[in-house]
Amino acid sequence: MPALGPAEQELVVQRVLEAKRKHDYIKVLGLTRPKLQDGEVVWDYGDTEIARHFRLMSLQVHPDKNQSEKAPLAFRALTEAQEALHDTAKRRECLFKYKRLLMEEAMQETLALRREWTQKRKAMQCKDDFSTYQARARREGNPTLVTQPGAAAATRPATPQNPQKAKSTASSASASASANPKNPNPKP
Repeated sequence: MPALGPAEQELVVQRVLEAKRKHDYIKVLGLTRPKLQDGEVVWDYGDTEIARHFRLMSLQVHPDKNQSEKAPLAFRALTEAQEALHDTAKRRECLFKYKRLLMEEAMQETLALRREWTQKRKAMQCKDDFSTYQARARREGNPTLVTQPGAAAATRPATPQNPQKAKSTASSASASASANPKNPNPKP
């Protein structure tokens, strides 16, 4: 294993102490996280693998090899993690914490997928609604309604729902045109 520079030594010590602060013995030793399978935690590390990782990490954080001021604390954290993972009860407790963490992560992932699926479903519903709208416009023979919904409002002729109101707006428009003195040729 190549010797680490002062900056790398400090990073290793910080990572170990941060994991220790969270009581994450698996991360202290640099072991891979357990996985969740069918609601149970799967972690395939035995005592020999734990001891091997302890030796590898101790070479990086041992006070004789690491120049960091906090190297003795990191080495004690490694020792504590190794002892905890060798003890069956403490290992079970550590894996139970991971089970809760992994279940929460799985729940968050499920919720994110559900939100994404809902957004896609809404988009598809809008597309289907517009297709239905177009088909109805074609059946009714109204070509101005066959464009995009935003553009359809601009191209659609203004036809009021009340015919009486349509007559009154037409007569008021012709009256205002004839009353305009600047326009010598008023439209009837």
